[in-house]
Amino acid sequence: MVWLQLDTLFARGRRDRCGVVLYHRGGARRAKRCLGASAILGVHFDLVAVDDEAFAFAGGTTEECTNFGALCANTFGLLYILCTERAVQRYYCMADPFERSKLPLPEKEVSVMQRALTLIEVVVVLLIIALLAGLLVPVFLKARRYAQTTPCTSNLRQIHAAWAMYCEDNDGRWPWFAVELFPYAKSREVFKCPLDAYNGIHTQESVLGGFPVSYYLVPGVRRLLDILYSVDKNHGVVACILHGDIRHSRYLERGRGLFEPLAAFDGLTLRVRLDGSVQRAQVYDERCYYDENGILNHSYCAWHLYTDVREEQARARWCLEPVDPNAYVPCP
Repeated sequence: MVWLQLDTLFARGRRDRCGVVLYHRGGARRAKRCLGASAILGVHFDLVAVDDEAFAFAGGTTEECTNFGALCANTFGLLYILCTERAVQRYYCMADPFERSKLPLPEKEVSVMQRALTLIEVVVVLLIIALLAGLLVPVFLKARRYAQTTPCTSNLRQIHAAWAMYCEDNDGRWPWFAVELFPYAKSREVFKCPLDAYNGIHTQESVLGGFPVSYYLVPGVRRLLDILYSVDKNHGVVACILHGDIRHSRYLERGRGLFEPLAAFDGLTLRVRLDGSVQRAQVYDERCYYDENGILNHSYCAWHLYTDVREEQARARWCLEPVDPNAYVPCP
């Protein structure tokens, strides 16, 4: 190529301090006429290299080479690149700023970084980014949810301490509602889980207390407490369902009048038990059955929030649901 020959020319130590590469694009006659017109400048240039696309001329100073290239560009419409000795050794030459984007670069000038991405490469990169996002986003969300178990565990312990003081002051009687423990708690913030985005997912407790309540307190009904204690001597007292997964989002639509969080969540549940320990339990207790009128009922029973014991007879009496396991059908 003319670039390599021009580089060799400078390496031989000639006195020529600059060169001009003319891209004739098939117009070789115009390039030769341009060489003849160089006499107007009073400077002689030597034709030192030729190939199918370009001529290389050498001779004169940098200013003379610049004038020669401008003459060829303006008069004969040729594209040119001005090369100095130092520039050619670095395989880089100065080009006319208006024409440089149209000029082909020498082979040594072309690199991967200078080549534009093709449409297929762009699509592949976007697919890789989307795949990584699909893999990492759930991991980050799960890690964030796991990090929120620490403040929630602290809230459960404080509510358990308030519950113990309440029972002691009331001769062992259990509270009916969690908001009854507010005078024994440090603040209202204790009753709200950090993951509660529903401004109090326990609607009944939140309405009674006038502040958001996220936790489910075991009902203080003696009959229910006796049934639960008969199968589990260390059952749960307070539970939080917000650390699980949303299985049925339709049960979280307050605007449609259907808000049953116990039917919406399953998976991880945090519960504080009678002895004050906090247990991480994996719960899933979705059940549906037809009542005596043939109406399909979705079980909203909170039995699974307070114990892992699967005693069907006790559960049925606690939840006031059918005792016969065959009465239950798959939920829609």
